[in-house]
Amino acid sequence: ILMKIGWTFDPAAHADYGDVSANEIATGYGYTQKTKELTTVSVDIVSNQVVVSCDSPSWTASGDAIETCCAAVIINDTHASDTVVCAIEFGANYATADGTMLQINTSNGIVLGNPNPA
Repeated sequence: ILMKIGWTFDPAAHADYGDVSANEIATGYGYTQKTKELTTVSVDIVSNQVVVSCDSPSWTASGDAIETCCAAVIINDTHASDTVVCAIEFGANYATADGTMLQINTSNGIVLGNPNPA
């Protein structure tokens, strides 16, 4: 999901979709709330780091601009509470004008972390 400008991730307060949904940008002009699915998802361990990869999600504005956003949040909608998996803060606000595309480049993975040794 894409987040309204001014939103920042707080891991202590943003555990599930209900905690962040009020700050998701509005449906319209090429964006529909809580409908984008990540595709070709894979989990690998590379150089002792867990790397979660997927195809780069994108939205194309149509009819007008998609609401300006500052971040994306990945949720697990197969879990009963729609758990927040991670947040990607863009470091800037992105406007997507009519006829243009917003794409999150995930070619280097979206989540990196050290595996917990058993």
